[in-house]
Amino acid sequence: AAIKIANYVGKPDAEVAKFIASYWGEVGKQRISEHEYDRVLKLVEKGERKLSENKSLERGTRVLISIFDNPWEELEFSHEKTKDKLFSADNDRYLLCWAHKYGYGQWGAIKMAIRRSPKFRFDYLFRSLPVDQLGRRCEHLMRAAVKEVEHLERKERESQGLPTEAAEGEELPPVKLKPFRVLQQQRRLERIK
Repeated sequence: AAIKIANYVGKPDAEVAKFIASYWGEVGKQRISEHEYDRVLKLVEKGERKLSENKSLERGTRVLISIFDNPWEELEFSHEKTKDKLFSADNDRYLLCWAHKYGYGQWGAIKMAIRRSPKFRFDYLFRSLPVDQLGRRCEHLMRAAVKEVEHLERKERESQGLPTEAAEGEELPPVKLKPFRVLQQQRRLERIK
């Protein structure tokens, strides 16, 4: 973490490491009040939780998109409800792909991609949506992608005979998911039986 901070602020690594050790150690507690120290600590923890959540959203989106041969045309949610009056399945597909391409929080870039896309040339409602509404929809779709991936990974673990629940404080190792076309074939066979 010290190296990232040093690169970000443009200071030498050793100087940043020394500051971190002194601030989070006894020196920091002596220089500022206990209330202020606790407040800053809570803010840092809240920021770390948000970063962790964003990383999880990006991972879920990346994994879901990776199981499709052409996610721009094939992507669909099998287990999550993502229907909305304002957004079509095409809109959702493209929003999720653009969220994967540009990254979490790049709603302005996604808005520009919508405006540049010939596919939505005559979809004036979609083109005119405000950035914050697009952001909320992208975030909703990313959360749905995480749930979808969790469901698919749980089914894959069960089929391989691996544990489906992690021990407390641990994470389950990632599972390689099969391509979507293979999953569809398996579903069809299950329905026939």
